[in-house]
Amino acid sequence: MYTTASNRLQYLIGEQTNTVHHSDRELYLLGYLPQHGRIYMADQDMGIYSFTLSLSVVEYQTAILRGDLEAASTMLESVPLDQRNKLARFLETQDHKELALQVKQDPDHKFDLAVSLDDFDTALEIAQTGPQTGSEPRWRTIGDKAIGRWNLSLAQECFEKAKDLNALLLLGISAGDRTLLSRVATQSSTSPIPIRRVLFCNEALCSCSESAFNLHHVDKHTMMNGTYIYYFWLQCSRWPRFKTTSQIHEHQNSAAQHYIAVNTVLTEERDG
Repeated sequence: MYTTASNRLQYLIGEQTNTVHHSDRELYLLGYLPQHGRIYMADQDMGIYSFTLSLSVVEYQTAILRGDLEAASTMLESVPLDQRNKLARFLETQDHKELALQVKQDPDHKFDLAVSLDDFDTALEIAQTGPQTGSEPRWRTIGDKAIGRWNLSLAQECFEKAKDLNALLLLGISAGDRTLLSRVATQSSTSPIPIRRVLFCNEALCSCSESAFNLHHVDKHTMMNGTYIYYFWLQCSRWPRFKTTSQIHEHQNSAAQHYIAVNTVLTEERDG
């Protein structure tokens, strides 16, 4: 253990430096009492200060740096709960992210770590059991993951909890779900995105998707729907800059023509 010129109290395990406390005054190290789990220091006026450093934390970190994961596992039970987030950060620096996920107590950080590890089940569990206030970003993230797994029903549930009308719109169009699209239209009255203008294509897209399912061309037609709506949305994003209704209609027609062209190519390929 030592203090630095910048008044940091640190300790060294192997080549790993850990900061215990950063003081705004110069303190002098008196010693460490393992049975208390405290480091004692004094200032120039003989004021006594103490800082927590659990011996079990030091022993756990030592075992990890030695590569003795089995011993570290047995030591974890003796580590106080209020010290485990500190251990989790240490494990992340050592590239033991799976262990860090098991140790971490903070739900927000644990969720982020689960997402970075692509641990879908853990992330979903945290979102379901955690507080729902302010949880929209979590549900949106899980919804994106669910789409990657082709779990569209879960994706819809997540986007509904996230109140993400944009994602629900794309999901409804890709799946040809009239019910979902109608619900999105109802909820979009306060949305800053012109969703109602996009929904003029509802019938055509739903019909196309139904044909695709019947003819076993789901992937191509779903891709066509997604391609069309993405192109259409690019046009929508430009509308605020237009000053006349004719300019808006021009870009609406451009998007519709793009849809017809893609649909024609896929239909010819299917029938050919």
